Amino acid sequence: AYGARSLDAVDRLGLVSNAWAEVRQGALDPSAIFEVLPTFDTETNRFVVDQLTEVIEDMDRSLVDDGDRPAFRRWVAARFAGKKAMLGWEAAKKEDDDRALARNTVLFAMGHLAHDAATLTEAEKYAQKWLKDPTSVPSDTAQIAVPLASIKAGASRLEELRAAAKSAKTPQDRIVAIRAMSWFEDPAVLRQAFDVGLTDEIRLGELRYLFGGAIGRRETAPVLYAWEKENWGKIRAHIPGSRGGGMLVGVAGAMCTQADHDDAKAFFEPATVAMEGVKRSLEERLERASLCVALREHGAADVAKWLKHK
Repeated sequence: AYGARSLDAVDRLGLVSNAWAEVRQGALDPSAIFEVLPTFDTETNRFVVDQLTEVIEDMDRSLVDDGDRPAFRRWVAARFAGKKAMLGWEAAKKEDDDRALARNTVLFAMGHLAHDAATLTEAEKYAQKWLKDPTSVPSDTAQIAVPLASIKAGASRLEELRAAAKSAKTPQDRIVAIRAMSWFEDPAVLRQAFDVGLTDEIRLGELRYLFGGAIGRRETAPVLYAWEKENWGKIRAHIPGSRGGGMLVGVAGAMCTQADHDDAKAFFEPATVAMEGVKRSLEERLERASLCVALREHGAADVAKWLKHK
């Protein structure tokens, strides 16, 4: 790993992905990743940065206990702070697409995975500007800042986002507002956001921005699952037939304990039996959950030990 800087981008990408594959297969202790990834702190290639972020997000979801998360977040912030300092929040003139995409990934990592206070404060400033006048914030900046600003926000922000969605002058601004509704970490506010999905405020084709964002995040997926169980009748009345079935069962893939996996299986199998084409999607999601359970069972203790000694 310490010769990583001398490898070309394809080999660096392979080093990260192969190391994580060995961890998932049980051939490498998860704590080894903590030694490998710091060698990529100066990495600038967009594809390698994406892979680093995916690995760290998987670690956050499957291997880190809540009690060790503050230490893990400090470690994540150390991996991305330099990249953030280099990329900033806004594009320079004549910037290429790779740099713009890398910026989104890095800011996502600093805000969501590291919960970096400075990054979240900066996101809130951009979000306030955007809510007053969407044209005052570059589109690429708004796409990441407005959702990140929801993480620590309360019910008043949800109302602001609903108003922004209603008054949006462009489809992109409307998507930014709807997607940001799925990022609240206050469960009560997040549930209120999901309730909005059962009204006429959000079109059926837009629900993927609301539910999809919650499915993909460790903090919000359990809230979405509990809300779906409690409101299944209303959901099925609002989304007729088999439409959206694959999206609705997507949250089953976020389960990472055997009890949660079994609970999702016991709920979704009978609930979706009449929904054509959903069975395969549910099976795939439950398989993904099983892999997360296996990884947690064989690796979480190793990660906890490493974090406690750092």
